[in-house]
Amino acid sequence: MKQFILFFTLICFIYIKSAFALYGYNSDTQTLSLHFENYHGLGNRLKKLISYVRYYHPRQINLYWTDKGWVSAKFSELFEFHYPANIWEINDPHLINDKNPEANPLFKYVRGWGLLVAKNDFKTTPPFSIDRMYNKIPQEVIDIYKPYFLALRPSQKVLERINSVYIPSSYVSVQVRNAPDYKNWFGGNEKLETFFDIMDSYPSDTIFFLSAMSKDIADVFYKRYSNRIIELPNKNYKSMIDATADMYILGSTNETLCSYMSTFCELAWWLNGAKSKVTVVGSGKYFTRKADTLEIMDYIP
Repeated sequence: MKQFILFFTLICFIYIKSAFALYGYNSDTQTLSLHFENYHGLGNRLKKLISYVRYYHPRQINLYWTDKGWVSAKFSELFEFHYPANIWEINDPHLINDKNPEANPLFKYVRGWGLLVAKNDFKTTPPFSIDRMYNKIPQEVIDIYKPYFLALRPSQKVLERINSVYIPSSYVSVQVRNAPDYKNWFGGNEKLETFFDIMDSYPSDTIFFLSAMSKDIADVFYKRYSNRIIELPNKNYKSMIDATADMYILGSTNETLCSYMSTFCELAWWLNGAKSKVTVVGSGKYFTRKADTLEIMDYIP
């Protein structure tokens, strides 16, 4: 993964200043406080964080980051945020769950799943939303957000896992977001045959880096593609360290196959400079519930 390390070493970060005063932001102390629920995954959490950092430009960030739910690791265990602000991470469930401002004066609850974007960010007529639009996002908007995502670097533990796997110079990354929670939340999972149809269209010697959420799913791909499948060695499918390593590897190639509606793969794309060509696998026809998107606003209140 020498190219991966070189990529992050050579990045020059440009921080875009803005003067928005938003809910959750104390303009007198330049303190931003963000609260995350147990059911918020990595993609949803970090899209929130980056959105509000972009608009607030804070000097102090208080992260109410629960590590006992869907994300079972601390922010500091997964990332290093190379942004000029102090970060105070709160993992105590009593503080996180206390939504009484008088009892917990630092608490600010910020809702939303998507990236905050205003219409004046666009040179032309904006789309309804940019969530999970990947290569269809106008370059001027990518240029706004890219420096902030690139400031999120892998922790040392995550970097060690990234470097533990041999990745050839040319490969296609595949993210399969099939898990019980999709059935509970949306009513279904995409059929694996949908992935097979696309993967079979590549040359027979194509190597695929696979990011799956369970060994059962991974074994199906190994059975079909054998030694053309690469994963993290001795992968722990419940480890957030391994999941974050997957995320960085997913977006570091030229082509990525992303599961429909997955913010995990969306984050992988952003973390690597929004450069990979993305093919979205699936259409949600097996879902009984539509996923939320964030409509682009006239202005940020």
